[in-house]
Amino acid sequence: RSWLLAPNPMSRIDSFLCELWFHNESGLCVSLKSVVYFIWQSLRFVFNIACRQLIRDRQCLHGSVCMTVFAQWEGLMMDWKILNRNVIEEFRINSGRVAQFGDLPVVILNTIGAKTGNLLEVPLITVIDDGHMYLFGTNAGAKKQPVWIYNLRANPVIDVEFKTEVFRANLTELDGQQRKDRIQIQSQQTPQFADYIASSAPRQVAVFRIDPL
Repeated sequence: RSWLLAPNPMSRIDSFLCELWFHNESGLCVSLKSVVYFIWQSLRFVFNIACRQLIRDRQCLHGSVCMTVFAQWEGLMMDWKILNRNVIEEFRINSGRVAQFGDLPVVILNTIGAKTGNLLEVPLITVIDDGHMYLFGTNAGAKKQPVWIYNLRANPVIDVEFKTEVFRANLTELDGQQRKDRIQIQSQQTPQFADYIASSAPRQVAVFRIDPL
């Protein structure tokens, strides 16, 4: 019954099918379970490909949105901590590229916890425009702010990883007309972003600019 100990639903299904496959001594049953297991893995593969294509087609050009979309599709397989850890590992191995996000630019924020003071690594997709890098706290249109925003407000000077570089930066939160203008530009470029802005109301979506020091 090791499948009951798996960390998430899809892993439990994998383990369950594997136990049926390897522990059943009937040749016919093994054959049938093998077919079922093959179909299950094929469906998972197609599901993941569709998810990634959806992200590219919708042009999710803002960090928290893309991360949340992928997490919602893959959510049965992995929780946020595992997702972030996998993205960070791939980012560092492949010089800042993450396959599931195509050519979209990814950064890793080495944030400092507002309450704990602990180092918290946050991978996000950034928007690059006019030589500046921006981050949007859309949180997929949720009413609640993503946690990394509170950490940046408390400790805005952090290390940022981009491609193969690590640099010190001040994460400047835009306010007033600057914030409104940046959100308007992004809404015009990405319809999904506009939907998230509407659904997150009355919450004001935070916008940060990465200013290298």
